[in-house]
Amino acid sequence: METKCIEYKITLDKNNPLQWLKTLCGFANTLGGQIFVGYNDNGDFVGMTHKEADQLVRYVNHFVKQHTSPMVQYKFKYDKRDNKIGVIIDVSRRNNAITWLVDSAISPQMYIRVEGETVLASVEEMELALMRSNLYEYDKTPTGISGEDVSFDELSEEYRKNNDDETLTTKMLKSFELITHDNSLTIAGYVFCDNSDYKNMQVVCTTWPGNDRGTDAYADSKNFHGSAISLINSTINYIKNVGYYRFGGQKEGMYRKDIGSFSISSLREAMVNAIAHRDYKINGNEISVNCYPNRIEITSPGSMVQNGQTVTNAKLESIVSVRRNKVICDTFVKCKLMEEKGSGFDKIINDYSQLDENYFPRYCANRISFTLILKNKKYDFGLTALSTTLINYPKTGMFESREELYKRNNRFKEIELLISAHPNITYVQLADELGLTRDGIKYNINKMKEDCLIRRVGNSVSGQYVIVNDLDRPAYFHVLDADIKVKIVRWCQTQFVATKTFNKAYTSYGLKHILERQDNTYLTNGQFKAAMLLAGFLCEDINELNWHFNISKRSPALILPN
Repeated sequence: METKCIEYKITLDKNNPLQWLKTLCGFANTLGGQIFVGYNDNGDFVGMTHKEADQLVRYVNHFVKQHTSPMVQYKFKYDKRDNKIGVIIDVSRRNNAITWLVDSAISPQMYIRVEGETVLASVEEMELALMRSNLYEYDKTPTGISGEDVSFDELSEEYRKNNDDETLTTKMLKSFELITHDNSLTIAGYVFCDNSDYKNMQVVCTTWPGNDRGTDAYADSKNFHGSAISLINSTINYIKNVGYYRFGGQKEGMYRKDIGSFSISSLREAMVNAIAHRDYKINGNEISVNCYPNRIEITSPGSMVQNGQTVTNAKLESIVSVRRNKVICDTFVKCKLMEEKGSGFDKIINDYSQLDENYFPRYCANRISFTLILKNKKYDFGLTALSTTLINYPKTGMFESREELYKRNNRFKEIELLISAHPNITYVQLADELGLTRDGIKYNINKMKEDCLIRRVGNSVSGQYVIVNDLDRPAYFHVLDADIKVKIVRWCQTQFVATKTFNKAYTSYGLKHILERQDNTYLTNGQFKAAMLLAGFLCEDINELNWHFNISKRSPALILPN
């Protein structure tokens, strides 16, 4: 009979892994427990072949890593009878953190066990669990991976190099809290172990052809996985091979001074900061390194700003650094890659201190991410700074004023006047009034719809055309100041994530109010439509007054409280 701590299954449903994963999470969040696989509902042994048992073990290991965070702590036990075998998944209770069920299609969920079943935790139960878990450093949470199954050669070499050839022993790894005393890898250990397959240990480096992403396709992109040490080195090597940048140095006494686009020490500080202060409770989001001709932007999940307020293009010296992951930070300190006290940002600030203000490091932040901006020292901001404020507008009439469109085709103005006076006017009546054929009227009407001058309301029989107000046309974007234009387009690029489908839950009208609440910038409906198009997003139907875009429901702007 199934109880609070025991569940029986003939087999695990491979078409619906979340169904049994929630039971593992429920055990971890309650008292621990066991799933007996190869048993009927009464607990009678049925068994499976040894080959099926091996496949089951690999299957469980794969999905636990992918869909639980922090990973469920568990071990396998085996019940062998004749030529059959039963597999028992023995889950440990987790006292110091919530184990979440995570999947790209749903928000993280907390499950608990009650007598004989697994249920979603109530708000009160989650609040109590969160209070308990917040008393414990998240990065020292055990993962369920045995310390004997991993190596730390890359960390050991970095430690040896910076500590007079001292050897990093297993005893020291435990004192660093990378491995627990009962030999379980902690989350911090998962960050530093060789060839780490931790889904939160990946960096995506992308090179862009212009100084603003806009609608341009990227020039190059690489995805790196592995330990913290390997990610730092791989990222720096990637940057050193970007064609826009130059690297070199000159000897000054006993030391070498970088005289290239970026100093290696600043790049290393930036990457150490991104890994050390990443919020590892945010699952699946990689550290992104975007390389533009005039700058590099390094974005890490998890804000470093108090209260999670939104900050845009602020000077780096204004930030007060907040340490999030004590064990990870302490490990970097022991490897001499991070200062024990103070901020590594001071080194970056000093690196740029002799340059013009155009080159000063900047940062942007919101509730869920922090972006460090390092300027290319070899980029000529003095002569070409204006180019960073220029936006490439698509060659479409919706970005032209009515007056400009009327000059090219005066029929547009005549049709608008007739529609304003007679909203229910037909193609035939328009043709008679203007002396055009029906095909001629149809051509002009379609062009006017493409240019957002008019739109159709209702069906083809009983509907009518209405004039689109200038405030609702993308062309109204042109009245904004140049710096506001660039800021808003950048906001759209960083706050929304493109998808293949259109998000029906939000319209341009609603999204512009999110912008206003988060950034204190008011736009008209038409101006916001333009900003989204210029940021590279698609509109589902321009005939609608309020547009839907191809944005993910997990976009930063939609996750922030509105």
